[in-house]
Amino acid sequence: MASKAKTPAQRAAATRKANAAKAKATKQGGKGARIGAARQAVRDDLMIARLAQGWTWPMVAEEAGLSVPGAKKAVAARREAAPMKLAMDPVKIVEQTMEGYVASIASFEALAVAAVHDTNWAAAVGAKKGANDARQKILALLQATGRLPQDMGQLRHLMDLRMLAQQMVAAVDGFEAAVEAGGDPAVEAARVRATFHRLIGFDEEQAVQETVEGDAEEEPEALPA
Repeated sequence: MASKAKTPAQRAAATRKANAAKAKATKQGGKGARIGAARQAVRDDLMIARLAQGWTWPMVAEEAGLSVPGAKKAVAARREAAPMKLAMDPVKIVEQTMEGYVASIASFEALAVAAVHDTNWAAAVGAKKGANDARQKILALLQATGRLPQDMGQLRHLMDLRMLAQQMVAAVDGFEAAVEAGGDPAVEAARVRATFHRLIGFDEEQAVQETVEGDAEEEPEALPA
């Protein structure tokens, strides 16, 4: 006896039921579920972290919604795709860590903006705190690698030295420009010396006087006969 054809309402109900079952399976990460590459990477990283915490393979597989062989295969593939070996270049490790912190700041700031638009103030504050924590980690990393002094008070001395060097370079550039424009080299040189003396703490008037006296003590060139 032929089965009775389903009505449109019955077919629609069956379709909704099938879609709901599929969505539930995908959400739970069950067998046969298709998840995005990003979610899969997070899942595999979590499995690796669980193994480091002492979890057994059955426990890890159950949390991930996989069979034990499937979990082992996924972990092996993840480790091969993103190896972290002792022989890895230390500089590369630091660079990747720095890139991760910078990316985290951008992500947290974007989350904070989105939370403010949604008037979710708790989430906004949490995201800003995450961004600030990443900035603190960047400073700690720079100090640990010697890029910043451990005593941040020393940074002012470095900034002063940089400003001093910039002003000295500007004085030399000014000398060259003045001479090229037809200025007296002796006068311009005296101005540069006076600038250098002032920058390193000498009295400017004394520096100019010493320069003038030094020029006066030089013997004049003999006139041609």
